Amino acid sequence: MADPDHPHTVSSFHSNLYGAHTIELDTARGLLYAAGAAGASGQGLYIYSLADPTNPVLLTVYGNGFPDYIHTIHVDGLRGYASMGILGTVRILDLTDPAHPTTITEFGTPGGLTPGTTLSHGSTHSAWNSVDGRYLYVTDEVSGVGLYVYDLLNLSNIRQVYRYEGLPPRTVAHDPVIRGNLQFQAYYTAGARVYDVSNPAWPAEIGYYDTFPGRDGGFQGCWEAAPMFPSGIFIASDIETGLYVLRVNTNYGIVRGTVQQAPNGPVIVGAAVTQGAASTVSFSDGRYSIVVDPGSAVALTFSQFGYETLTKTLSVTPGSDQTFNASLRLKDAGTLSGVVQRGSDASPLSEAEIAVLGTPLRALTDANGAFTIASIPVGSYQVRCVRAGQVPRVLAATITKGSTTALSYFLASPLSYDDVEADRGWVLGDKFDDATTGLWVRGVPNGTIYIRTGEPIQPGRDHTPDPGAACFVTGNALVPSTNSLTDCVQGGQTTLTSPALHLGGFTDPRIGYWRWYANYFFEFTPDDPLVTQLSNDGGQTWVSVDSLYEPPSGWTYTELNVANTFAHPGDVFLRFIAQNRGDFGLVEAAIDDISSYSGSGIGAQAAPAAPVLANMTASMVGRPHPSPTHGPAGIDLALARTARVRADVFDVQGRLVRTIQDGTLTAGLHVLSWDGSIVGGSRGPAGSYWVRISSEGVTTSSRLVVLR
Repeated sequence: MADPDHPHTVSSFHSNLYGAHTIELDTARGLLYAAGAAGASGQGLYIYSLADPTNPVLLTVYGNGFPDYIHTIHVDGLRGYASMGILGTVRILDLTDPAHPTTITEFGTPGGLTPGTTLSHGSTHSAWNSVDGRYLYVTDEVSGVGLYVYDLLNLSNIRQVYRYEGLPPRTVAHDPVIRGNLQFQAYYTAGARVYDVSNPAWPAEIGYYDTFPGRDGGFQGCWEAAPMFPSGIFIASDIETGLYVLRVNTNYGIVRGTVQQAPNGPVIVGAAVTQGAASTVSFSDGRYSIVVDPGSAVALTFSQFGYETLTKTLSVTPGSDQTFNASLRLKDAGTLSGVVQRGSDASPLSEAEIAVLGTPLRALTDANGAFTIASIPVGSYQVRCVRAGQVPRVLAATITKGSTTALSYFLASPLSYDDVEADRGWVLGDKFDDATTGLWVRGVPNGTIYIRTGEPIQPGRDHTPDPGAACFVTGNALVPSTNSLTDCVQGGQTTLTSPALHLGGFTDPRIGYWRWYANYFFEFTPDDPLVTQLSNDGGQTWVSVDSLYEPPSGWTYTELNVANTFAHPGDVFLRFIAQNRGDFGLVEAAIDDISSYSGSGIGAQAAPAAPVLANMTASMVGRPHPSPTHGPAGIDLALARTARVRADVFDVQGRLVRTIQDGTLTAGLHVLSWDGSIVGGSRGPAGSYWVRISSEGVTTSSRLVVLR
């Protein structure tokens, strides 16, 4: 490499080594460390002397192969930081005698051990120490686990002091590298990211370059960020899109602190912190850090649902690092309470789900059909009630300070209802199916746990209120299981098709159901959505009406407005396609409590109560949700009558980036969705956006925060 434009081979070496995952050179001592290696001398860490660089001499093979497997090692002086992938630990080695490494200490990482057990996820991937050697930066190559920082001051009591939580939940972190006060980090589908680690226990993200244009999640994209050049540039290697040459902008200042409830209240998690196009959120310990362009009047905005928005103007100089602890005051609030009853006999309905649309507020009714939601900010809302075997209802509620607003729901019976407790003619399978395992079945779900995170990837119970027990589920394990690859969907698709739903002649026909979906993206082609389709011609042709990529949490209710697909619905068929075409993907789905009904009465009720949707005189618009978001977002819209609706997304400079709705919508409840893409189809950058909705001469605007 003396002439880097014309490299040439000096020698090739094969006698001991067949392959390795990574190599690291100790140039000061003339040593080469090949980790994740296998060769004639076994499997482990191969250590070579480079006293003669063209003729490496094997000193030793450290480790005993599976499961004592070193995936990567970072060497600093006489210490080696070995990531024991299968064991899920970091092992710190004494390399004073490189021919005879010894263990100083070993500790588990959050991505490595299941909480409360000794079960290893087999995932601890890579580590790099700070310049002073006190801190260790560790990634576990596990979806959503991210970057951790450990304090090594006391090796008998190694403490986690930081976790970076500002990335999409399915993002996978790869190798960290430290150069001076900067840390360079590869995230597969979230690109190359750089952190200021001048405060090594509290990194602050300087910026990022997303090399991967596709959906977040999986092992595609940026594999390595390498700052090995004296010029200050660094390179990022993307598995799909190529090699990138990048430079860091170092003209910035840092503001960090905590976000808490005023006065002196608990920390607030997930509060949006924004300044121009820069944005972050407060993490689980309430801390935030944000890097901003210098200026004499830099305005930071702190916001969270239920709290008054705070704006703080600071003077930021190049290279500065200042602290501002934000205290947010709770908005004036009231309480919502009520009961849910069956319209035919006024009997109470338990397990009805109450949702204050446009907010994160939810509740379930108790055995008496009662519910209470406290601390709702003052204002007007649409409140939806859904319950298995009943037609949903949406009522309007006005919350006033310090008082309780009462709602009473009387729910009607649907046109049809299937609780899946008996065989009612659904077809399990299709001639085009090619999945090898995980086929749809009707039965009692036993549940499956994802071994790497402890999360359920298959429900442990159905959705129907007791005594209901069965649902449609893919790959149901014979017993509750953690062996997720045994029973999940693999090798293709599996299809579930309904019998005919007789919707002809009904006003505003709709189909509602509850679904469960898990897709953990551990594959090379992560786009394996749960597809929902409708047919109006006996199954001859099908129209896709929904493709679910991002798994929601638990059982979630979904409603299809059939008239949006077919102008004159008749006997409509519904089908669900679960698919997984990768080698390592973990895909599971479940469907339960399917009903059909007329949407014309969704906003009405059989007994007097609060104002209802049918009596509205104007449209009502909810808040964007979720906000902040790492991906798609939606806005709830309730229309009193059929109307033309235009919905546009603008950036902070006022430039139109996307039109998400421009046309006529029927009276009732709608969700306007934005997938995060801008004109041209690429993903919009992180930052603040404004969603403007215009209908019947009224325009409303709402802020939406996007994180990447």
